[in-house]
Amino acid sequence: MKYLNFILIALVFMLRCELFDTFNEEWYAENAEEFSLRVVDTYCTKDIETFESFLPNKIYWCETDEKPVGISKFDVEKHFSNLLNDTLTIEDYKDHYNYYVLTYDDYNNKQWIKDIHYWEPDDQDFLFIGNNLKEEQYPELILDDLLIFFVRYENSKWRIRAFWG
Repeated sequence: MKYLNFILIALVFMLRCELFDTFNEEWYAENAEEFSLRVVDTYCTKDIETFESFLPNKIYWCETDEKPVGISKFDVEKHFSNLLNDTLTIEDYKDHYNYYVLTYDDYNNKQWIKDIHYWEPDDQDFLFIGNNLKEEQYPELILDDLLIFFVRYENSKWRIRAFWG
């Protein structure tokens, strides 16, 4: 009986480890897109406070040769000052732009990813690309650089990991 209990406990432990160690990429990709649209919505509503809650202590800027830096209130306000349209809504954004999330396997071997300095995204990082206008005659509503960023889910919370521009 003692051995049977031991075997049952070992099986439960192995099953629990399997369940919690599995990375469900599809679930994360869907939620990464939903979170990324929440980031875009902060641009539309000029909700700096919520935007700041999405930031880590240090942020990466992929197109610079700088190491990750903290982002100040001034930086956030400057970021928001690059918005091109004061009356934009998230519905306007969705109507005018194509957006999608790339998984690590989708973007990892691209040369522009290999050229990033001081940081390497990994399989837990998702790349939101939301700067593609649906039709060329639409005016650009938001500066391109604000619409390309990496996100990650850690400690039960989504965060922005890096901005492209």
